[in-house]
Amino acid sequence: MPDPKIPPSIGSYRTAWYSMPKSQQPYKINDGSEAQERLLQIYQKDLDEAKSDISRHSMVVACSSSIGGIDHNNNNNTDILADQPAFPNEHVILYVCGGGFVMRDTPGEKWLYVRMSKELGQRVFVPRYHVAPESRFPQPIHDVYVAFRHLLSRGFKPHRITLVGASAGGNIAMAFLQILKIQQEPAIGRCVLIAPCVDLTLKSESWIRNQSRCVLRYRPLDDSLSLTRVYYGSAELDEIHKMAEHSLMSPIRGTLSGLPPVLVLVGSHDVLVDESRELVRLIENVAGSADYVEYPKKNHYTLLRGKTQLGQIYSQIRRFVVAKQ
Repeated sequence: MPDPKIPPSIGSYRTAWYSMPKSQQPYKINDGSEAQERLLQIYQKDLDEAKSDISRHSMVVACSSSIGGIDHNNNNNTDILADQPAFPNEHVILYVCGGGFVMRDTPGEKWLYVRMSKELGQRVFVPRYHVAPESRFPQPIHDVYVAFRHLLSRGFKPHRITLVGASAGGNIAMAFLQILKIQQEPAIGRCVLIAPCVDLTLKSESWIRNQSRCVLRYRPLDDSLSLTRVYYGSAELDEIHKMAEHSLMSPIRGTLSGLPPVLVLVGSHDVLVDESRELVRLIENVAGSADYVEYPKKNHYTLLRGKTQLGQIYSQIRRFVVAKQ
């Protein structure tokens, strides 16, 4: 399916290509896990390609025509789709889309990016992370981190970036926040999680309770099509169980102190609702508070469907983002 042609009167988008910044440091994870080994291998491969100026990373830059502060007529030679600040102190969205770790950035998503830009009044940057089966855990986490480091190298300030992660993108976004702390990076501004999948042990009771009311299918860890195995790849069952507990695969099991302000949105009929509730409870235990909105009778599909429902979602995010700026 070709990418949509969005009328300029509504908005625009473009794909930017870049290499991992050569200044990016090796990962400091020292837990002796398979995650550490894989991350170091990914980093070294990326470093070698960056030295050769091979651009293997990309992001979609989207902008609504209604955003204030940007010269949409380009009278000042401002490129509104450039991966650099369009004006001083610009606030932007770093959006990690969902897709079950096997899809991201489908053609129809471009409309979503422009709509998000319009509703939140900011430009939207979407890392096009690598997906399974060609790329496995923790490649998407590395890709988002590289995107973040690239934005910093282009002049964006971390505290003016809002991280938004949806579904599997919520998992990647939360794992990315773990990486930021490990690497001792400056704190990002705020984080919004939309029906996030943050516990790949798949132990939450709502996976079973809401099966008949949600579109996501439950497959246990011994099933080759389980969400965890799809993301991690083929391995012995013992290894799958062990890695499912790792904080980069199940960020709910990571260190949740020192996070930016967090907003979690989920439907009560979503199979992921229990882990969303638990995530908020754990954050509140160490950080004092987290914003949480649960939409009655909405599941993983209907949470983001319908004009009225979408309006409520964007209004909630807009209030949260503006209040924290």
